[in-house]
Amino acid sequence: GPNMDATEKQIQNSIIAYLNSTGCYSWRNNSGLVHMRDRFGHDRMWRAGIKGGSDILGIARDGRFIAIEAKRKGKKATPIQEAFLQEIKQRGGYSGVACSIDEAIEIMKQYGQNT
Repeated sequence: GPNMDATEKQIQNSIIAYLNSTGCYSWRNNSGLVHMRDRFGHDRMWRAGIKGGSDILGIARDGRFIAIEAKRKGKKATPIQEAFLQEIKQRGGYSGVACSIDEAIEIMKQYGQNT
């Protein structure tokens, strides 16, 4: 049932833990809107992060950039998220959509062979 599905946050956390256990340095990228009060007491909205920026960012052992979009099974990345992943891939980074540690491993392997 639906209770068996890992939440997106659980998927993110497990992928980050996996990446860091292999010697990568990765973290959860918080993007979206942030509410802050300015010094005059006005409520302001700030956009945090890059539009479409992946959930998980990091640096691999070989110094290359990592961008992984964590999704629940069956969910797809949005076009803006896809464009971000493509951008990273074209610059030689590791990028892709993953809904499990296994899929994250595939992303890291897939591009690990290309030099």
